[in-house]
Amino acid sequence: MFGRPGLGQVTVNAVSGKDMPLVMAVVLISALAYVTVSTIVDLAYLAIDPRLRRSR
Repeated sequence: MFGRPGLGQVTVNAVSGKDMPLVMAVVLISALAYVTVSTIVDLAYLAIDPRLRRSR
């Protein structure tokens, strides 16, 4: 398990080897993961803290 290269090492090797499709894929996957986690955290804040809910 620890003998396999991580995402950072794969990215560094892709940049060094000018493998642009792989670099773009890593950036896209990282951005999607960030947006997904951020959205889940924002929704969790709304569920946990009632002061953040908008009352009409």
